[in-house]
Amino acid sequence: MKIHLTDKNKVYTYEISEVKRVTPDRVDEIDDRTGVDEITLVTCEDAAATERIIVKGDLKETKDYSQTSDEILTAFNQPYKQFY
Repeated sequence: MKIHLTDKNKVYTYEISEVKRVTPDRVDEIDDRTGVDEITLVTCEDAAATERIIVKGDLKETKDYSQTSDEILTAFNQPYKQFY
């Protein structure tokens, strides 16, 4: 599975390498690793925030936004819900 991120100049494609649950005190999970181009996503596992879900991905490709497929670009323009 892939993760696509953009700054509207470039599109960065990551391949998911790991998904796991950890306790909230595992802040080491988001530490940068020298020489490793990766992304780490973190979210609460439940409403009580008793665990975190960590998703890590390795950078596989960087492309100019203008050279990215319409399929991927369309995903960047989908509506989403925000909860405050």
